Amino acid sequence: MVRMTLIVLTCLFLFSAHGQNGFFKIFSGIGQDRAESITQLSNDDLLIVGSTTSFYEAPPQMLLMRLDQNGNKIWSKEFGGPEIDHGLRIVALEDDGVYLFGHHNNTSSGEFDLKIIKTDFNGEFISEINIENSGWDFLEDVQLMPDSSFMLASSTNATLDGRLDTRLQRIDRQGALIWDTILSNEDDDHFGDFQLLSDTSIAYCGSRYNNDSSKFVAFITVLDTQNHVLWDKEYGDFGHYQLNGLAFDREQIYAVGHQLDSLTDEEDVYTLRVDPEGNWLGGYVENSNGKRSFEEVVPFVTPGYFMLSFSRDDEFTFDGGEDVAYFEYDEWLNFQPFFVEVKGFGHDYFGDMITCSDSMVASVGSVSEYGNGDRSIYVFKIGANKVYPTIDYTNNEDLVAVELIEGLSDLKIYPNPFLESFKVDFKDQEMHQVKLIDMQGKVVISETTSGKTQVSVQDSDSGIYLLLIDGQVAGRLLKK
Repeated sequence: MVRMTLIVLTCLFLFSAHGQNGFFKIFSGIGQDRAESITQLSNDDLLIVGSTTSFYEAPPQMLLMRLDQNGNKIWSKEFGGPEIDHGLRIVALEDDGVYLFGHHNNTSSGEFDLKIIKTDFNGEFISEINIENSGWDFLEDVQLMPDSSFMLASSTNATLDGRLDTRLQRIDRQGALIWDTILSNEDDDHFGDFQLLSDTSIAYCGSRYNNDSSKFVAFITVLDTQNHVLWDKEYGDFGHYQLNGLAFDREQIYAVGHQLDSLTDEEDVYTLRVDPEGNWLGGYVENSNGKRSFEEVVPFVTPGYFMLSFSRDDEFTFDGGEDVAYFEYDEWLNFQPFFVEVKGFGHDYFGDMITCSDSMVASVGSVSEYGNGDRSIYVFKIGANKVYPTIDYTNNEDLVAVELIEGLSDLKIYPNPFLESFKVDFKDQEMHQVKLIDMQGKVVISETTSGKTQVSVQDSDSGIYLLLIDGQVAGRLLKK
């Protein structure tokens, strides 16, 4: 499933007038944390959306995190209800706010519907839109349109046969529906990616069942903004094909994915180049031992060069699941000897990849077995002049730190959740009273401290506690 980023900047251009630093970082809590989408702001800060169980003992909540241009966390916020909320895409409109797109099952029927959260650039909640369709809908991708409306793609079972089809919807910023269509086929469909071709046309790709061949074929479809099909073509012979990512560069459409060998269950990477009318220009299948699938393709540094991400489970993979790798390719999609690899001890997931304002690449995903929890977020950026970051899994920061009361903005409490102790970090060197109160009103901790102090709560039960600083409620902490 491709994680295509969406960027609206007042100063996005091909080559930045200033270089940006490269970095690789892991952000972890004590739960399951995933990053799904990333975008860059005009000051080079990065916004990331995903899901987390590390704020409170609850089902997954939608996560929004802001990093500075060096990868340092500025803040992290969570949004959601009593059930499951997943954040999957992000759009930042600098004259309006930040839009988080995902799906949730906080409904009376328990079905999954689409959700949009709007915040300001400090992560403060502004509004929420719930899009209730018949059946279950799982968000796949979002594309900002030239008129500032949104194109949504979701997988839906609102079909006669109950199989998963692709639903396309176009809505305005307030969530009002402009048009809605379901692309019905005889078997489950896979949606890959959106790509704007012009102000009046948009391409999308994926895989669908072909009745004549009894196989799944790759396809690219181009629509106008009123949902009229301009062209639709299928690709791939001798196997099952799937497209996951699209890019449009120098009047060519570049598509990437994989071919599945139904006899061996192996996947081989697949690339495709077509002209703006869909006519085949080139492509290949690269055989491998195991499973390899291209996930995304974005322009990188030099016109005609690209960064491709792929997931793999092959002879180079750690036992226990797939890894994620990133390789540089030329205009013919031929491999170049520059790459980044993310290898956890379990199953790792690619989230999203973007071309930044300095023409370098930034990406997010999730990695297993590094950090405090079961799954952590990784973020990396290639530095100016194509300086690849060092992959250091010990460069680990807390995903959750409580930003506290007004007048003590430099104070942090972390980690949250915690196991046996948490740290209080005052920057003003004054003496402060710290109290921890359980949900029955019992004072568990009461002490006066300054500077950085570790507070032990070993003898208390797991649960949620209120934190008071100098008599004021500063936030909630969760002991696992």
